[in-house]
Amino acid sequence: MTRENKIALVIGFAILMVVGVLLSDHLAQTVRGDAADLASINDPLQTPPGNSIEFLPLVSVPKPATPPTGAEKPTVATAIEQAPPMHEVRRGETLNNIARQHYGDASFAEALARYNRLPDPSRLKTGLRLLVPDIAQLDDAAAPAQASTAPDAPTTPTMQTYRVRSGDTLSELAQKLMGTAKATDRLWALNRSTLDSPDSLQPGMELRYPATP
Repeated sequence: MTRENKIALVIGFAILMVVGVLLSDHLAQTVRGDAADLASINDPLQTPPGNSIEFLPLVSVPKPATPPTGAEKPTVATAIEQAPPMHEVRRGETLNNIARQHYGDASFAEALARYNRLPDPSRLKTGLRLLVPDIAQLDDAAAPAQASTAPDAPTTPTMQTYRVRSGDTLSELAQKLMGTAKATDRLWALNRSTLDSPDSLQPGMELRYPATP
């Protein structure tokens, strides 16, 4: 190989190396630029240029208005207070006994049976609970039947008073005031607010008894 060929070969090799270095630098810059672009695209926290995020305030949902309740309903306690007292039937009791015990007169037995809508007043089951209203309510319940069966039936008798004297007994007063000693229990029932028992009669007490027509 001549000297000229050797020089040409060295010059060509140098040129080739320079071109290779330039190409490698260019490729490195291109790769770095692509990586930067990809990072900016894949980053979810980076805001794209020219765009802005607006945060809207939370919208409060109004509560539904409570509908008007109107008139207040009666409570259970009020309903219980308005209900008439009750009587639980004991063994051997009859409707006449119950009427005499609560009203002092067995004649109210029929009205009491009608008030409680008893199918057979002569047969009372032990443990049966009967409503025992006051006499005014009982008279109102019995008024239609009395009007149809006995239009001229007497109303509730007028009550009179008697002042007890020394030596009086309840049976003697029943005979004297009510015409029979059998009315002793009735006389006591009418005066239970005053007498604790039939034997607790004291002079000066005032007893109530129905006036004789």
